[in-house]
Amino acid sequence: LSLYLFTELKIGMWVPQQQDIAILSTWLHQHPLTSSESHLARLVLTHLNWGLDTNDSLYLPIDLHRQVALLIVELTMKHVPDTPVQTASLLAESMKQVSSMVRPQNSEQAFSLWAWEMINKLRLHQLDRSESACQYTISNPAEGLSCVPNMESDSFLEILVKGVREKQPIASYVSVLMTLWGHSVPLICVEGFSQLQTLQCYYKYEQVLICLHHVIPLFLECPDSLLKNDKFVSLIVPLINADRTYMKIAKNLIAPEFPGPILKQFSNMIESHLHHYKRYCLNSPDRFVHLWLNVLILVQDWNKDHNVMYLMDSVIRAAFFHLEARAIMENMFQNLFCPAIDGSNENISSNRAPGSFGSFLSWATGSSNSASLLGGTVPTIWLAYQILSTEQHDRELKTGLWREILRELSMQSKISLDTALKRACATVKITPFGVGNLAIYRWSQQALDTPMDHPILPLLWQNFFSLFLARAPTIPGSMDKGGVGEKFFEGMINLSYLKKLKKRLHETTEYFQMKGEKDTDNGKPITDDRRVFYFSAAKFYKTLSLWLEEPRLQEPGLYLPALPPQYMSQRLILLMQGDRTLWLEYVDYWAVHQSQLKAVCEWERATFRDPENQYQKFSQPSSNAIESIEPLCRIFRRLSSYEPPVPPPPLSRNQPVLGCLARECLYNSATVIDLVKPHLRVILDYAQTYSLMVSEHTAADCSFLELVPTLYRIYENHVALHALCDPAPSGQRRSRSGTPPTVHCAGPAIIEITVEEAHVSEGVDHMITQNRAEYENLLVKASQPPPSKVTLGCVFTDHLIAMLEHELAVSRTNENITVLRKVQESGVKLFYHLVEFYTEEAALCPPTKQLITTCLEKLGQLFISGEETQGPQLLNAIIQRPNLGGLLGPHFTPVAGGASTFLQMYQTVVDLSTGSNVDLCFVLLSKFDVGSWLNYRRPRLSERSTFIDLVSRALCDIGLTPEEEKLMLHELFRNHLRLILLHEFPEHYGEVLSAVLRGSESQNLSLDVWRDLLGALSGKPRNIAPSQNPAKIRDEIRHYATEQRLLSRQEV
Repeated sequence: LSLYLFTELKIGMWVPQQQDIAILSTWLHQHPLTSSESHLARLVLTHLNWGLDTNDSLYLPIDLHRQVALLIVELTMKHVPDTPVQTASLLAESMKQVSSMVRPQNSEQAFSLWAWEMINKLRLHQLDRSESACQYTISNPAEGLSCVPNMESDSFLEILVKGVREKQPIASYVSVLMTLWGHSVPLICVEGFSQLQTLQCYYKYEQVLICLHHVIPLFLECPDSLLKNDKFVSLIVPLINADRTYMKIAKNLIAPEFPGPILKQFSNMIESHLHHYKRYCLNSPDRFVHLWLNVLILVQDWNKDHNVMYLMDSVIRAAFFHLEARAIMENMFQNLFCPAIDGSNENISSNRAPGSFGSFLSWATGSSNSASLLGGTVPTIWLAYQILSTEQHDRELKTGLWREILRELSMQSKISLDTALKRACATVKITPFGVGNLAIYRWSQQALDTPMDHPILPLLWQNFFSLFLARAPTIPGSMDKGGVGEKFFEGMINLSYLKKLKKRLHETTEYFQMKGEKDTDNGKPITDDRRVFYFSAAKFYKTLSLWLEEPRLQEPGLYLPALPPQYMSQRLILLMQGDRTLWLEYVDYWAVHQSQLKAVCEWERATFRDPENQYQKFSQPSSNAIESIEPLCRIFRRLSSYEPPVPPPPLSRNQPVLGCLARECLYNSATVIDLVKPHLRVILDYAQTYSLMVSEHTAADCSFLELVPTLYRIYENHVALHALCDPAPSGQRRSRSGTPPTVHCAGPAIIEITVEEAHVSEGVDHMITQNRAEYENLLVKASQPPPSKVTLGCVFTDHLIAMLEHELAVSRTNENITVLRKVQESGVKLFYHLVEFYTEEAALCPPTKQLITTCLEKLGQLFISGEETQGPQLLNAIIQRPNLGGLLGPHFTPVAGGASTFLQMYQTVVDLSTGSNVDLCFVLLSKFDVGSWLNYRRPRLSERSTFIDLVSRALCDIGLTPEEEKLMLHELFRNHLRLILLHEFPEHYGEVLSAVLRGSESQNLSLDVWRDLLGALSGKPRNIAPSQNPAKIRDEIRHYATEQRLLSRQEV
């Protein structure tokens, strides 16, 4: 209960007296760690205000801070003393980190965590006060440090001396923060760093960083004392490598995490120094930049250690926007690179050094032996920029190498880049290196590797274009020779690389354009300033794209001010004149500043120095004192302190896709057609567009196939080979004196050979590139979804047919003849309208083909198939559109009509059989189910006679010897004749026999008809093939005449 009550008290506003601290000390000393007294004492100490008041002075006196610190050291040594860790290893630290991830299981572990956290909250160091107090200590060290306790003379520090003697880490920590061992530079070098080494042995890396944060500023006036101290150097390397434990290494194999937590805190600590430089009586962070860069350079192989490079990247980023700090930084890197000329710097990466990472451009070809401070592509972009800038200045600009390369390329148009580089190196008397190590390639590759949102990306492109658009050097008074930038990108490989640069610039332009058009920026509403910056960046990268794609910029005599505004002609003029002023207006300084503020806030939060939390926790007066007595007012006051609730989402009423279609419209066929016409027009337009795209696609492919064979041209190249004489064979017989016979050589033989070489035709290659670009555009167009009007038309047509189907079913159920006829008329008219609408273009487009065929199938089944009156009209439609026979044929049912209609349609098919469209005729003829017609329709005798005449006429039209393609029709007609002969036999026997005899008389009837006739009379199955032997045929006829029973003797 007491813990609960004290939790609700505003302890942060209380200033305890000496007797209060004595009570808390008694509870902590005389009661076990699990007791309520111990928990309550720790709760009170935790919630006291150990920060600053509104006047930037300590809220609690410094003596109280020191007294509590000594109390905690004493309690820690009493309850949870640490054992020495002389044999510590990465494995032990990994186990410690694993155990620290688990919630403390006992009171000792909980007390230890509380003790270290409390020491971090106390303001024990003189530089851990307000900004004015810190400045006073720095400017007047004698007076500022006069009140700092001395380990050797102050008796109240006895418990601290004992803890240091026993190598207790918390005692070492407090001794550095509170005594002269962490304030006096000589004592820091002798004792302070030794105590930090003890902390490091116990893996207290966070506490080491906190101590260094307070100690390092004391060395700004004497940096050599720090840099030449071996103990200090021995502290830095373990801090940098603190995250490389076995557990972290194993974890990084699964989910890489960089930077690690300790390295991140290290970086945040350095950012705090660079950001709060005024706190230490400085006008700029130049001294911190100089000190930290020198500290990091002390690490062996710093340029191969990603952790060190990450810290250097943070330093360079902070120094970049301060002129003095940037000048110091550039001077330091020039001093680092100068020894690379003679190879004396051990940190220089070179392809000649065994075990190195190779040259900075690992993507470049060639055997470069040029030294570089970078061993490969790195994620630390600020550091890479500074090193590239330094190496370009010392290697190409300072030596005049770049001017010589430009002069060589401009003097001879066909000289290769390798040759020009070698001649230029010889002229300026430096060791030749590979083409891939030229600055123009290194800047461009770094720009490709850099994320599009990185602040320094514009300066990378600036350096590239300052080289790409550079003018060839001329003698004063002579004419301008133009630029030679395009010569650096000749050949297939370099041309492909140039395309990558163009693509990257285009993607960057689109990226910033989209960022400016959005309403949010990193999840927050975008401000007008950020929107203006994004659009300005998009315009800038668009200009760079124009510079890269415009070949006229390389030509001499171009009047730059006459260029359009989007070329930024004034900036282009300065660039071509060699002006190297940085384009800082395109650097995203706001993003840099936000990153620095974030790092500083993270450091202050980790060290319990976050001013927002501090003031929120301690400085605000209690709300209980001003709350209203009325409960209702108190409730409303409490509710008003919360964020306002999100309003309900707006109610969106979806408009119906299809308008309301009245049932009465379905009873008028003209209205139905008028309703569907505009939708079908839209669908047909879409089909025509699709057909046009298919034609363009085919034309593009045909053109591509014609261009590919002409891409390479064969040129003859004459080569002269010099063949030397072979040495004398070892087994040649020697003379008596033991010497081989003398061979007289007249010199090497000259052999001339002709080699055919294939060269790319630039014109054809350009045409192929344009062709494929057109091809890609066509693919993009073809992959677009159909317009909403087309979708609406398809849905409307399908919905209309569904309504007709429903009305037809209702009318048939209700036996409403009048409505049924009207609906049938509308359905029939819509069917034939769709038939008319189904053109070749509509059939070529898969969506329209699927729609129309489905609609025709449904309408045909509902309104055409099985209807008595629809046969002749459908037959005429099929004959007029033979290509639709397969689509309309299934709905053609001649048996459904009357006998006269059946005979009329049969006559039409007989007339069609004389034509050339045999397949269509076969499809139609197969629909005439003569057996069903005779048995169920029961035609009159005269109608059957007419049918016999039609069949016999069709057989005679086919002829005595049917053509091969008409054999199918001939078989169907023969089958029809057989069926009419056997129907109510022998009623039509005479007519059939007469018709067959008339056909045979005119020599127009095939013999197969007679065989069918005899087979039918003899009762033989149709599938038994007739005999081809005349004698056997004669015997069969004689046997039939004597044995048959179907006909009387008179009929025979």
